[in-house]
Amino acid sequence: MACSVCNQPGHKRSTCTNNPNNTEFSRVLPHLGTKPDIDLAREFNLHPSLINYWRRRAGIPCVSLKNYRGPSNLDTRYPGIMARLGVDRDCDIARDYRITRQRVLQFRQRRNIPAPPQEDAEKKEQIVPLLGLVSDAQIARTYKLSPGAVKRVRENRNIDQCPRQSLYTEVLDALRESMGQVSDCQLAKELGISTTVIWKYRQRNNIPTRFVSPRSANFKPLDREYIARRFHEGANDQQIADEIGASKGTIAQIRNNELKLHRRNP
Repeated sequence: MACSVCNQPGHKRSTCTNNPNNTEFSRVLPHLGTKPDIDLAREFNLHPSLINYWRRRAGIPCVSLKNYRGPSNLDTRYPGIMARLGVDRDCDIARDYRITRQRVLQFRQRRNIPAPPQEDAEKKEQIVPLLGLVSDAQIARTYKLSPGAVKRVRENRNIDQCPRQSLYTEVLDALRESMGQVSDCQLAKELGISTTVIWKYRQRNNIPTRFVSPRSANFKPLDREYIARRFHEGANDQQIADEIGASKGTIAQIRNNELKLHRRNP
């Protein structure tokens, strides 16, 4: 099919570069080759392939996206990022601008900007007494460091990793009086450890708990009617568990699997 303006095949009237009445083309023509096609398309609200077609038909070379968006235009793409390079941590900059940490690292290295001073140096000195006594993961959570950073500090000081068996013995011994008064799940959540660690510690030391579950030796079938009634009154699983003396997971299991009562999003 030939164009009705220039009688050349392969394109339509709307995309003809020889059409004097094509206002879109005449408006874009002076800018072709001055910016990347994608930027011109965004500026004139046109499809990038149409800009690319007009430019090639006019014999205008393309603009390299890499050269156009060089180091001097970094602050244009990410306002304020130049002032933060070498001042803030790469991970914080990457999170704020929603880009990868590797890109921020490349931005710094291309401009020979050194890495920011270690803000965590003081924290790394504070964790030294805990290395080898507490797990790297728990230290990282407590001091808001990465587990890898804690591991590097420990290995640089030739400190062995904390044995798993004695991982929380000292901590749990200090909480022995309160153990059993709160559910294993809640205590594990506060300490940031597994519920199984709490349960095994109680079993080794014969510490009873007032919270029952279907696996407990003294488990008795709970009042299903009471659970259903409190559910319809608006009570949540934790409130019902505190009233009955069971765990939140037990109430949720009975409510979902046996009573078929499911929570709905508000």
